[in-house]
Amino acid sequence: MPVTPPSLRRARRAGAILALAALAVGAGGTATAAGSIHFSDRLRHLMQRMDTLLYERNQSELEIDRERLARARELASAATELAREVGADGAPGVPVGDPANAEFEAFVQALAAEAATLDRLAAARRYAELPAQMERLAHRCADCHLRFRDRGP
Repeated sequence: MPVTPPSLRRARRAGAILALAALAVGAGGTATAAGSIHFSDRLRHLMQRMDTLLYERNQSELEIDRERLARARELASAATELAREVGADGAPGVPVGDPANAEFEAFVQALAAEAATLDRLAAARRYAELPAQMERLAHRCADCHLRFRDRGP
C-alpha cells in the first residue's frame, strides 16, 4: 500500500470537508455572511464519523505483528509464573502423599513446557505457529481445571 505524504492527506481532508460543507448547505445547513456553515447535529455526527473512518491512524502489519509477539511473550511469562507458584503448593485440596499430587505436578510441568514453547516461538517470530501453541496452552489449563478445580465435593 503506498504511503500518502502528510501534505497530500491534509489537502484531501480539506477538500472532503469543503465537499461535505457544500452538501450540508443543500441538506439543511445554512451559510452565514462570514461563510461559515451551521450544521445540524446529524450532519455534524456524520462528518465526524467520516473523518474518523477516513483519517484515523490504522496499525501497519508490522505494528500488529509486534503487538502479537509482545502479547504471546506476556502470556508465556504469566503461564510460567503461574506454574512456578502453583507447583510449589501442590494440588489444591489434596493431602500430602496422595498420588493426585504427582498427577498435578505433571500438569504443572506440562503448562511450563507449553509456556516455554510459546515464548520460543514468539522470540523466533514464528507468527503462523503462535495461535496453535496458544491453543495448546489453553487446553493444558482447561485439562487441569477439569481434573482439580472444577470437581465436585
